[in-house]
Amino acid sequence: LGMRVVGFLDDNMNNIEEEDSSIPILGLTYDSEAVIKDNKVDMVIIAVKSRMDSNILTDLAKGIPLGVKVWRMPTFYAHITQKLFTNKMAVNWLFYDYVRPKHILYSRLKKVIDIICALAILFITLPITLIAMFGIKLSDFGPIFFTQTRIGKFGRPFKMIKFRTMYQDKVDESFDDDLEDIESNDKRIMPFCKWIRKFHIDDIPQMFNILKGEMSLVGPRPVREEVHFANQDNIPFWECRGWVRPGLTGWQQINAVDCIPEERLGYDLYYVKHRTLGWEVSIFIQYIAKILLGRLK
Repeated sequence: LGMRVVGFLDDNMNNIEEEDSSIPILGLTYDSEAVIKDNKVDMVIIAVKSRMDSNILTDLAKGIPLGVKVWRMPTFYAHITQKLFTNKMAVNWLFYDYVRPKHILYSRLKKVIDIICALAILFITLPITLIAMFGIKLSDFGPIFFTQTRIGKFGRPFKMIKFRTMYQDKVDESFDDDLEDIESNDKRIMPFCKWIRKFHIDDIPQMFNILKGEMSLVGPRPVREEVHFANQDNIPFWECRGWVRPGLTGWQQINAVDCIPEERLGYDLYYVKHRTLGWEVSIFIQYIAKILLGRLK
């Protein structure tokens, strides 16, 4: 990042006396003016565990010169990583951002664009779709489609549709290829379907989920019921990712495929907070580019 950390300021003298850190504590908050001047500081990050009282705020207001950039730690983290620090956030500011008036028009336009794009994708990919359907059927004469219950907007369950790519007797209802990494030589996958998986042709039937209003082109990827309820019980703010419709692809899929649920949530809530139509177009273009290059897992 090209930054050099000078040190910390604290509001508790005991912490300074008990200092045990590779980065020094340079003083108390009322020392901020001298510390900033002596060390030629041009950026201050405010990282506190609770609400600051007026004395600390006054110390900082007096001590931080105009022109020095000031960040709240969670905001700085989001700026650098493009995801939210869910352990240090309050859900109220996410809520107020979610209900902003501009999102009324955004939501209506997004729904229309989703429908138009889903129809266009179905038309453009029709030859590939027909080849995939015949190939799957002739591979083991089983069903062409695979459906699985996923969790949608505000916790509503729906049946997500995909082309079946595994042998009929190897299909596992609890399998989730959005969470599990499957190797191309996995014996459960029918030989004909390896290219279908590589280029995500198996996701094309989800256009029908989009047409039904259950999904969107861009949004947090839907998870299985068991995963949703387990994470809801153990991860704060997990249910907030369900404030928007789940997507064919999302900000997390573009940035990090293999990540723990807390990190996945950070990407998803960053999307919920910052979503715009222009940004979603960019995400979808990156998704298509990764597919064509064979880089999307």
